[in-house]
Amino acid sequence: MEWLQRSLHWFLRWVRKPPRPGPIYIYQENLMANRFRIHVGLPPLAEGEVGEVTSRELTRIINAGEPVVQELPADRAEATFLASQGDEVQLSLRNRDDAGNVGDASERSFTVVDDIPPGAPGEMLITKEEVPDGTVE
Repeated sequence: MEWLQRSLHWFLRWVRKPPRPGPIYIYQENLMANRFRIHVGLPPLAEGEVGEVTSRELTRIINAGEPVVQELPADRAEATFLASQGDEVQLSLRNRDDAGNVGDASERSFTVVDDIPPGAPGEMLITKEEVPDGTVE
């Protein structure tokens, strides 16, 4: 009976999925007129996940195209990729443990929008000139 309990314990541990990662944070950096480097902030591992989660899998789909899968170390804090203005982006992040089990995904979808204002212009030069009374602009 003890053998069966031990076997069941190890079997359940083997088939158990790693926990779902926390939320994904996103910000973008304008490279050119319509091209952006997207920064994806990856949530830190929870206290109980350290040591159990060995890697992460970040999947991105742009404009319903082919999925691109990135294998990342478990302690990675950020991932980046390039996208263009108007691209529809879907992201999913999954944890993987040392037995190869893959947990549920954290997911985010967004449209790349150019909401980064241009830089400030240089300093303005102000001059004045005297004009006769009654001068209209």
